[in-house]
Amino acid sequence: MLSLFKKTPSAAAATDPAPVAAPAPDLRQAVQSIAQAASRLGRDAAEVRGLIEDSNQVNQRQVQALQTLGSQLGEVQRAQGASVPPPPRA
Repeated sequence: MLSLFKKTPSAAAATDPAPVAAPAPDLRQAVQSIAQAASRLGRDAAEVRGLIEDSNQVNQRQVQALQTLGSQLGEVQRAQGASVPPPPRA
């Protein structure tokens, strides 16, 4: 009598839904997308490094120009001090 309630293997297969295959991720597309992003990141990093180097060179030239200007100003002040007589005492 209990055997009446047991499912037979063929009946169990007929009533259970077939497993639905999940769509496989497209790994090739994911790898290609990551590779493109990494390439863009590398190019951007190289551009930033180049801009930093250019800025440093400009900064060094400005420092040299200011040092030259400072020394020239000192020479002008010394020349003016030597050629101008002191003010008269009252």
